Amino acid sequence: MFMVVVNSTGDVVSAVYLEGSQSPGTLANLDDVITVQDALGEIQRAFDEDADDIDVTYDAVGGFPSIVRIDWDKRIADEETSFSIDDVIVL
Repeated sequence: MFMVVVNSTGDVVSAVYLEGSQSPGTLANLDDVITVQDALGEIQRAFDEDADDIDVTYDAVGGFPSIVRIDWDKRIADEETSFSIDDVIVL
């Protein structure tokens, strides 16, 4: 789990592992970070590419995708995409 800081243009400027993560307090590789905009883009790509199964749960308060599960091809094992986004705070 990360704490991610995103600037006003949507760029990730830092990501730090939180307590309970593999390396609390250390900087995370920014390539491993998914922003709300990234999530929306991946959901759109799943629709555009006719993924076999798209399951998205949206946060009731913030409206952002909180749980995303995509099965690109049900005939193939281990090509699924899944991630979650929690505790979004807009500054």
